[in-house]
Amino acid sequence: MKSHRYRRFAFWAILVLLVAWLLPSLLSAERFRRRLETRLEQALGRSVHFGSISPKLLPLPGFSLDNVTISEDPAFGSEPFARVDHADCDLALWGLLRGRIELGRLRLEGATINVVRSPPDRWNVDRLVSAAAPAAAGRNLPTLSIEVQDARLNFEEDTVKKPFTVTGLDGRVIIDRAAGAFSFDVSGTPVRTDLGLPSPGRLALVGAWRPLAGGTVDATLRTRGALLYDWIPLVTGRNPDIYGVLDVDMRVGGSLRLLTLDGHLRLSRTRRWESLPPAGDLPIDISAKAALDRDGGKLRLSQVVAGFGKSRVQLGGTVAEPGAQAMLDLTASVSGAHVEDFSALVARLTSRPASWAALGATGITGLADGQVSIQGPWMEPAYFGSFTTRAAHLIVRGVSLPLSGTVIQAQGRHIELAPTHIEATPALDIIAQGSLRLVERGASEIAPRRRARLSRMGRPPAASPASGYQLALAIRAATARDVVAFARNLNLRAARDLDARGAMSATLDVTGNGWPPAPPALSGTAELRGAQIGLPGLSRPLRIREARLQLDGDRVVVSPASFAIGASTFTGRVEHTGPRSRPWSFDLRGGDLDLGQATSWFEALGHRPVYDWLATIPGVGNLAARRAAGTSIFNALNARGEFSSPLLSYRGVNLRGFHAGVEIGQRVIHVSSASFRISSGRGQAEATADLNGLLPRLSAEFSIAGLRLENWASHLPPQLAGVRGSARLEGRLSAEGTSRAGLQSTLEGRGTLGLVNVDLGRFDPLRDAAHAADWGDLAPSRVPLILRSASLDLEVKNQRLVVKPARFQFAGAAFELSGSCAFDQSAQFESIADLRHVDRRWLASGDAANAHEDEADQSRVTRFLLSGPLDALNATREERVSEATPARP
Repeated sequence: MKSHRYRRFAFWAILVLLVAWLLPSLLSAERFRRRLETRLEQALGRSVHFGSISPKLLPLPGFSLDNVTISEDPAFGSEPFARVDHADCDLALWGLLRGRIELGRLRLEGATINVVRSPPDRWNVDRLVSAAAPAAAGRNLPTLSIEVQDARLNFEEDTVKKPFTVTGLDGRVIIDRAAGAFSFDVSGTPVRTDLGLPSPGRLALVGAWRPLAGGTVDATLRTRGALLYDWIPLVTGRNPDIYGVLDVDMRVGGSLRLLTLDGHLRLSRTRRWESLPPAGDLPIDISAKAALDRDGGKLRLSQVVAGFGKSRVQLGGTVAEPGAQAMLDLTASVSGAHVEDFSALVARLTSRPASWAALGATGITGLADGQVSIQGPWMEPAYFGSFTTRAAHLIVRGVSLPLSGTVIQAQGRHIELAPTHIEATPALDIIAQGSLRLVERGASEIAPRRRARLSRMGRPPAASPASGYQLALAIRAATARDVVAFARNLNLRAARDLDARGAMSATLDVTGNGWPPAPPALSGTAELRGAQIGLPGLSRPLRIREARLQLDGDRVVVSPASFAIGASTFTGRVEHTGPRSRPWSFDLRGGDLDLGQATSWFEALGHRPVYDWLATIPGVGNLAARRAAGTSIFNALNARGEFSSPLLSYRGVNLRGFHAGVEIGQRVIHVSSASFRISSGRGQAEATADLNGLLPRLSAEFSIAGLRLENWASHLPPQLAGVRGSARLEGRLSAEGTSRAGLQSTLEGRGTLGLVNVDLGRFDPLRDAAHAADWGDLAPSRVPLILRSASLDLEVKNQRLVVKPARFQFAGAAFELSGSCAFDQSAQFESIADLRHVDRRWLASGDAANAHEDEADQSRVTRFLLSGPLDALNATREERVSEATPARP
């Protein structure tokens, strides 16, 4: 029986549903059009027109309308109050029972609604409440529920459409016409159409409004996860590029003429929009109590407290004409606020250049007290007051530096930091002083009403020629040792491996834009006199006679620079511009420089006693640590420039007027376009020192022309003491090692020695060859013995100078010379002499076996071995050569 009842119930339910579904399609609703339009006009207080109409039974009886247009009261303009794509009108059941059409609920889809305000403080939505009251006086009026889905809300004032609009509006509005009130629970997405920015997030509004009772309001405004950098442009029309997430709970009460605001705001994840999220969070909680007097055009802030970290800022006063033309008269005060909270907040809202990252985390700790008044246009306010700090410390790379009492004074658009002393070390005092100049727009950019108001306040709206901030740091009459010790305490890598003594002074200016903040520009000077600097890898101190460093942005110039090491002095200029990857440039002029002595400056080359000061540098007291530190410094060198010296000498070889281009980088030293004078000749050279291997590898190409042999006579055998003539030497050499013995053992190279018009003086090689071969005597030469030209191919290897076979002739004789000379001056040469065609007459013959002269001529070709010390060669005749004779060159 129970199953039978269920089946019967299901049958009737399905039957009712079928009838409710099919019946509207069988009925025509056109006969209800006029009656429905009348009811809608009575309910909305405006004429209503719509397109198609169709009846519906579910979920409540009513009508479905398409393309609905709700006209506007002519007092508020000609544009329709609303346009609706689709509307469902549910009829009240009590009206149907009486045979009347009474509206119970309107559901609007895709509606565009215009909210208009016109003087004197009239709103077009007021008639939604007041429209039915005269026609239905004396009886209870039903409420009208209006539901909206995906609607758009536009705002207009004095026939001017505002760029502010609300899209995606969903919710419900209940019009209680008997009580003359609106109750609403809606949410939407606010947007500014003139900026093209995305919406900051959804905004929910719940409450009631009674326009017929003085316009009283009691509502709650709420938003969650709204984006600050979209909210600020939405309200102010400007984008400050600040990222943050905003949660708001605000109670709105009073009347439209005098609104009271009481609520709480929480701002989290605050930072510059282009910066990476910092570690942790510093939420800002703001409790606000305010009143908006629309008749007086003022927003009164009775109590606004912003808290972040352990600090609180109190704000009170008035804002005249809130909006784009707002004028401020506020007072902000702090008492016992923690400076580190403000420092952390400023660090989040500003961007620092990459070059400052090397300084590590920098902040300020301490307590702050003060009060400042804020007056004038909200876009360009003036500040008056001061703040003071106590027990303040500057934190740099984890080091706490005490500060003297800091005073910040504000006067109009100018904020001053009074001179503040930073105790870097007990003996080093840094003075900091700065200012902040706030920018003002030109008078032509200011609206006429604001220009008149500024004039009444005694503030002419002329543009300020300068804006931004400036911070000056100064060190006066300090010792270089204290400065280096301070830098070492900060764990700066540049100061870790050096020591310095002497007097120095320095100033550093930091300038930049006030807002929006930008990476600051650095400039300053530093002077060092009578100082000595100890560097790892140098066995002697670097004595600074005078040095002036100038910093201007990314440009560093050291000029003049005058320093000495050992007995050598250097002067010139050093400069760097651009990123760190670019090489430094220099132009240095040295005094007389002995390269042999210069090698003793470097521990790795000369193995000299260490400079005593280096033993005091932390971490580089032993030789291995010093060499490692010196290698690290050398690896970082990247420079190119010019170097000149009046005299560059090495083991008796003097290069005068030396000038060359030098490049240092990636552990390679390259000397290019070197020019010099050696004796009477002029030379050019290219050289490279590659220090990437276990041992340095040196290589050079050189060319010397115009050498006068008489200037080198002291280096030749005694027989050539009177030689004269010119020579040209060119070639290439290479070697590896750091010591003299190592360089000599690996020295290799090739070259060519060219001789031109060589006058042998008192040396007569024809006569000496005849005597050594027992050929008799030759008549003395009546003209100087001159070698017109000769070319010797030379090779250096195995610590010997090798002379490849060379042939030359003079005075009718032909010679061939080859052999080698060791670095210890021991020589071994081979010479073939052909005296058969000499121009001089033979006086006597020492060969009695030769019966005929032609046979004697054939015997005057022989080979000699020349051996022994270079200054005392011993000639030995080896054998007679008859066939293999030197060819005439």
